[in-house]
Order: sequence, then structure tokens, then C-alpha cells
Amino acid sequence: MKLPLNNDKIDWTYMETLTQAIKKLVIKDLVLYTDQKISASKKVIANNKE
Repeated sequence: MKLPLNNDKIDWTYMETLTQAIKKLVIKDLVLYTDQKISASKKVIANNKE
């Protein structure tokens, strides 16, 4: 595995930034997934009340 370098030194700032960006994308996808599940559950509940 190659690590990002800056002036022949490990670029820790880049790795932190990349890690934070990946975390934000995962959280965004999780929120979208959860919203879809909640919406589907509400539809099922509404249909069963009729």
C-alpha cells in the first residue's frame, strides 16, 4: 500500500482530510437509506389503517 507523500514525508493532513470526506459520504448515504426506510414504513402503516 502506498501512502500519500508531501516532500518525501507522509502527508498526514491529506489523509485526515480524505478520511473526513469519506466519513461524511458514509453518513450522507446512511441518512438517505434511513429516510427511505422510514418513508416505506410510514406507507405500510398508512395502508394498514385504511
